[in-house]
Amino acid sequence: MTIFQSDHAKGLYTPAIGYAAGDLMVSRFTYTFSVGAATTDIIELGILPAGTRIVDASVITEGTFTGITANIGIMSGTVGSKDTGRTSGSELFSAVNLATATSSIQRLTGVSGILLSPAETDRSIGLVVGGTVSAATSKVVTLLLFYAAPAAV
Repeated sequence: MTIFQSDHAKGLYTPAIGYAAGDLMVSRFTYTFSVGAATTDIIELGILPAGTRIVDASVITEGTFTGITANIGIMSGTVGSKDTGRTSGSELFSAVNLATATSSIQRLTGVSGILLSPAETDRSIGLVVGGTVSAATSKVVTLLLFYAAPAAV
């Protein structure tokens, strides 16, 4: 199992951060399959900032992903760590069809991601493919993640 990382996961870019409770933020996390990925690999796509909760998400792909699905969710462990013991869930998308996302935007349909409570630390968003994806710089997955800092109750 290998953990691949987007530029956000590598710390080259920071996710959007609001200045007041309730500010809606969106971050665009993109990963190019310049190296092939197997079903046991995790792609660390981006970061959900500490103190925020997910409001919505969309997946868009470029290139050919015939017959390939993906699970996208919260990763265990520390943001940016390449520890092979890390796992990735499916709180945002479970078996989303990446081929369909090439011709349309796949919107969040489940509630698991929206029901997550804010955390005191940043959390990684991971993607695990349901089939082998061959290397090609034309194959790109983009996650649009919408999130906000909740207002105090």
